[in-house]
Amino acid sequence: MKITFNGQNASGYVSYGGVTFPCGEAVSVKAGDEPGELSQSWLDRLSNHPEFTVSGKRDPLDHDGDGKKGGSVAPADGLAELRAEYAEKVGKRPFAGWSAEELQRRIAAAEE
Repeated sequence: MKITFNGQNASGYVSYGGVTFPCGEAVSVKAGDEPGELSQSWLDRLSNHPEFTVSGKRDPLDHDGDGKKGGSVAPADGLAELRAEYAEKVGKRPFAGWSAEELQRRIAAAEE
């Protein structure tokens, strides 16, 4: 994410949380507790500070990372393929809460 200090300062920069922000320039920062990173508490403070602009800030309801609220992440572990195979063999859609192991077990049972 990028943070820009929009205020005025005689020295031309300010430092917060161990990161230096030149006036008017966007600075790329990472969240974390390592040197050069800003802790979540500092990010929250700067996000709410009137002299700072935070861009690239992720909405807590953005589940798929597209910058919009909502959405979902595609299932991992080949679940989509297993669900399609189950639907083809059994003739109905599988329960969405079944794991890959459960789907494989039910597909094997349908083949018998």
